[in-house]
Amino acid sequence: MGKIKFSFTRFIILLGFIASLLVSCSKEEYIVQLPVGLFTFTTFTQDTFRFKVEVNDALVTDSLLSPTFSLTSRINLPDSMTKLKVTDLKTNQVYIDTVIKSFIGANNVSIVQFASGVKPALAPIPNEPLPAPGNSKVRFTYIQPISPAVPFFDSIKCLIRNNSLGSLPFDSIVLRKFQSTKYYETRIGSRFSMIIYNPADGSLIHNGSSASLNTSILSGFNTAVFFGVGLGSISGTYNFQIRKAY
Repeated sequence: MGKIKFSFTRFIILLGFIASLLVSCSKEEYIVQLPVGLFTFTTFTQDTFRFKVEVNDALVTDSLLSPTFSLTSRINLPDSMTKLKVTDLKTNQVYIDTVIKSFIGANNVSIVQFASGVKPALAPIPNEPLPAPGNSKVRFTYIQPISPAVPFFDSIKCLIRNNSLGSLPFDSIVLRKFQSTKYYETRIGSRFSMIIYNPADGSLIHNGSSASLNTSILSGFNTAVFFGVGLGSISGTYNFQIRKAY
């Protein structure tokens, strides 16, 4: 009788141990995942740099090149404010050390330098009303050509066309060096092109045939810039391309 009672007691203890294991295994463990932002870093500079980018003191890349380059990275976002530090590895000079507002999803960070020798900086956020849903706002700035072979005219006359509205120009403006147009609002996916003249003698600089900007690559507010890149399709004229800077 004593052996049977002892075995039964052991069986009860073993059964309780198995039950406790089943209860502990059935508990759910929650893994907290930080929100993620998709950051696209873009350079548009006159001088040549190699930037190191750090976000929240963590290295994102040490190979963000210039004059024009783009890099995209997924970054954890502990909160809506993100510390950004950008250093030029060639000189070890810190050009940007600030806190920016960040969002879950797409974040665009543009580093611009519109004139040689000027300190690279974040593209300024324009003080403009929001575009209507499905629209984008774009403006154009006349800046210093990257190629030294391309003349930097004192001013240029631009006939701006929104190709989705037809081939006729919808605005005409004379821009001096580093001067910007107003913001143009259009549907996302519209394409812009320009005919550019030298106001001093009326000579054609660019006929707009190969310089178009598709606003489907833009989000929110953007500053597009056009600059000389060499000889264009018309003999003896310079081709001005449109590039996104912000």
